Amino acid sequence: MKRFSMAIPASIVSDVPHLREKTSKIGLIGRAAAIFRVDEIIVYLDNPRVNQKADVNLIATLLLYMETPQYLRKRLFGLKPDLRYAGVLPPLRTPHHQLNRKMRKLKIGEHREGVVLSKTDVGVLVDIGVEQAAVIRNKRLPVGKRVTVKVKKGEVISESLAVVLSKLRIKPVEAGLAMKVAYDDGLIITEEHLRIDLNEVRRNLETAHADAFAISLSSAYPTRENTPMLIQVIHREAYTLAVNTAIPTSETIADLIRKAHTEMLSLSSGSSTVKEKTVPSEATEKS
Repeated sequence: MKRFSMAIPASIVSDVPHLREKTSKIGLIGRAAAIFRVDEIIVYLDNPRVNQKADVNLIATLLLYMETPQYLRKRLFGLKPDLRYAGVLPPLRTPHHQLNRKMRKLKIGEHREGVVLSKTDVGVLVDIGVEQAAVIRNKRLPVGKRVTVKVKKGEVISESLAVVLSKLRIKPVEAGLAMKVAYDDGLIITEEHLRIDLNEVRRNLETAHADAFAISLSSAYPTRENTPMLIQVIHREAYTLAVNTAIPTSETIADLIRKAHTEMLSLSSGSSTVKEKTVPSEATEKS
């Protein structure tokens, strides 16, 4: 199967002054890569005269953060300065970004991304984003390693293994009150309407907020939250337009002078080459 790769230069964020704008820009790239099913993103250095290590690290951190399922991000990334504005990153609708956080809703054959929590006598415990950690038997994996787990049908376990799992607070059944139906003032409420996952509601609200923020930016719809970023975007576009059209201002004059100087050097170099080609050499004159 062919792999679909995409390469982006490190300088793609060098002209963006604020971390929030850099984060938003990388977020759009990451979402486009997910939509077009890109398998690999390569970040390359494109300006040898400038140290681009910080830009490369920022781009890589943001893209890895986006690719990681939400339930693993806290364990794998913690608190990093580069992720200060991670809230503006758009969500990815990719198969490994599972929204289900309930163990009873897991499906046989489903693949879940996880991280190794600890080692036990029977294997390792892996956080796969549900209430209890999954037990991977007869495996020795380093703690903190990210793994992909395939859900399979449970099997009969021995009494000794049951004792070990109980000490790890891993139980084969859930204890609690199961609401099947409710009756309120003549209204019958079924089980499906009684189930409210507060974490899922919170994630849906966060996703809706991130989508609304991205749409407001792309459509230039001013709000109290996005006005500072819109002003920065408009200022950057106006600055670029002023430089390209050679409009001198107190802010653009330095770049205009540098641009004119570069063009002068290029023109001077070109004229010298033409002169060397048109003037005959002494050997040609003698012959």
